[in-house]
Amino acid sequence: MNSIVIASIFLPTEAIRKFNQKGKFQLIVVGDKKTPLDWQLDGAVFISINISIGLSCQIVKLLPENHYSRKNIGYIYAIKNKAQVIIDTDDDNIPYDNWGFPSFEGIFTAIRDKNNFVNIYSHYTQKKIWPRGFPLDLINSPEVNITRGELFEKHANVGVWQGLVNNEPDVDAIYRLVDNSTCTFEKNGNIALSKNTISPFNSQNTAFRKELFPLLYIPSTVTMRFSDILRGLVAQLLCGYMDMIWELQKLQCVRREMSMI
Repeated sequence: MNSIVIASIFLPTEAIRKFNQKGKFQLIVVGDKKTPLDWQLDGAVFISINISIGLSCQIVKLLPENHYSRKNIGYIYAIKNKAQVIIDTDDDNIPYDNWGFPSFEGIFTAIRDKNNFVNIYSHYTQKKIWPRGFPLDLINSPEVNITRGELFEKHANVGVWQGLVNNEPDVDAIYRLVDNSTCTFEKNGNIALSKNTISPFNSQNTAFRKELFPLLYIPSTVTMRFSDILRGLVAQLLCGYMDMIWELQKLQCVRREMSMI
């Protein structure tokens, strides 16, 4: 079964209740010091701070209280329960009825390798808006915007899908100061980024395939607002070597089979 992992300090929100109704997914909610201990929702797995202390995972001792990195506990729980896909989201992101993610392998629209950052939002809106974590010195650069001529169709193995969030997309404090208006994105299809083309992604509406579960780790040594962005930048760079990783995994499987003959 696939898993949805959410960290929350509130009693079940509307978003959490909606995600809990997605029958193909196991909902895992990780609590923190501020989360009510009487948190309960039928069908959902709740890991309170008291329960997490009793877990055998060594990482629990290294995760500070009142920090987003405690979400790592939910990832570990999902992995131990044989999840094939782990979806990251937040307790205030209400899913549409048709919410979901594309396949991780197939023919997708891709961006030609730009060897630089791109503002992925530019493909879905004409507003002057950018993802949280996007380099501020590139905001006004025309080179970071996506044009039709840069798009082409290709077969791709996708490691991570980042979904958009309407009305309240994930933006930085600078956007909040200069505009802070809501944004509804256009439905312009899915885009796969090439190896050296980077756009920051977050943990608001994100799906990881099993092969990349180790890249789910959210750092505990940086601030909450930067923790998932740092994770995303590291994961995105390593995604460029996915084909190499899969070949090594296949080789290891062959070696194991040979050792059993």
